[in-house]
Amino acid sequence: MNDLQNKLLGGYIAVRIANEQEFEQLIEWLAINNCFLPNGDPVRRMRYPGDYHFAICRGDDSYIYWQLINDVDTNKYQLADIKQLDINLINDQKIIEANATVTSEVVELNEKALTLVTNTKPEGTTVDSNVDSLVALIPAIEAKANVVVTEENYKSFVSKGSETVPKGIVPELRKWAKDIDNERKRSKKVYMDAFNIYETKVKSVVDALNTTAQKIADDVDIYVQEQKNKLRKEREDVIEKLKEIMISKNMISKEYANKFVFNEKWLNASCSNKKFQDEAENQFNNLMEQEKIVKQNLEMIENTIINTCLIAGVDEKFISREKYRLQLVTGTNLGEITKNITDEVNNAKKREEAIKAQANQETQLQKERFEKQQREVELKHQQEIEALKKQAHFDKTNENKQVFRRGDEIIAKTNGNNVVTEIKETPENFHGKTWTKTFEFTGDLGSLQMLNRYMEFLKQSNETFDFKEVKMTEKELANKETGELKKYVVKEIN
Repeated sequence: MNDLQNKLLGGYIAVRIANEQEFEQLIEWLAINNCFLPNGDPVRRMRYPGDYHFAICRGDDSYIYWQLINDVDTNKYQLADIKQLDINLINDQKIIEANATVTSEVVELNEKALTLVTNTKPEGTTVDSNVDSLVALIPAIEAKANVVVTEENYKSFVSKGSETVPKGIVPELRKWAKDIDNERKRSKKVYMDAFNIYETKVKSVVDALNTTAQKIADDVDIYVQEQKNKLRKEREDVIEKLKEIMISKNMISKEYANKFVFNEKWLNASCSNKKFQDEAENQFNNLMEQEKIVKQNLEMIENTIINTCLIAGVDEKFISREKYRLQLVTGTNLGEITKNITDEVNNAKKREEAIKAQANQETQLQKERFEKQQREVELKHQQEIEALKKQAHFDKTNENKQVFRRGDEIIAKTNGNNVVTEIKETPENFHGKTWTKTFEFTGDLGSLQMLNRYMEFLKQSNETFDFKEVKMTEKELANKETGELKKYVVKEIN
């Protein structure tokens, strides 16, 4: 099959017809190639339109039409003479029938040959029988039901009969009914056997017709699918070449070029090559426009990030571009994206300020703690120096005075009538804590007065120290539960 023949079957060529002979030649060739008319009939049934200037072509719906030459759409169809198609019916017929096996004489199949004719009886007639005479007896049969049953005759009605007693009416009626019904069943079987044979033969013809039609339809589907696959490859190759050219010229990125979607309608016979190319170009143009808009939006997002960060004093490297790119791709409004960027930068600024404030506060606290520790160290050092000075002075002026110890610790020294002892400082880790202890003192008046005087000194010099006198007295108190009075020794704190 040459190129023009392929174009005719593809719906790209309209063939001029000069006479009936050319018409018959082209119709025969189209029939060999399984073409059909719009009503579903084989193309062989197309009638010669007459001596007009007309052309034959394949429409968008894959059916064969004839049109006047002046009505042919030359934008869609290329006009050609039948001689240009180089039709060879003998060779084409050999190609079609190459795989056929001849098993019997070829018989022409047509509507007349395949019309079933069944000889039936005229409408209104019945099965050939005497049933009408039996129907006429129904009134007489029903009249038998009017007998009067009495004690004297009831047995005769149901008697089965004998030599002396005749058969009763009930057994007789039932026997006649059974015989008639048996004859009905027999005649029905005879009629139905003939019909079943007839029906089996009819079904075999119907099955043969449907099986053959399905086989041809399947072959047509295979052929059409092969043509579609071939056309798909051709058109996909065109698309890929167009992609490569556009990508190489930086007209579109590979990412957006790969978003191109092949339209299955481009495989229909009704879709011309021009229509395919126009739609493919339109889709590429739409993809380029989409990419252009996205690039512009991404540039606006980038500028928004840089400018917003610059105004806020935030490092723009910490703002994720990918997050906002994905928002844009998934359809988020550009205004909303801009707002999200502003919110993120402002939040980043607040975090940085909070971190700086916390760092400054921590630095100040560390400075204060260090200064306090320095003051405490200096104070302690000064106190140690003063203590050593006092001790040296005391040791020098009181070399012969008495020294009192508790273990290795010097707790006091006497200088005549005076007592000198070191003032103890509370360790830092015990600041803020107080203890309560109860003592009972025994001694002469001088020692107790000296003790009272020292405790009063501590009370005045240290606000955490206090003391109270505890006395034990005997009092008569009532029991809370029984009310009974008893004497108890109790503590009184002054």
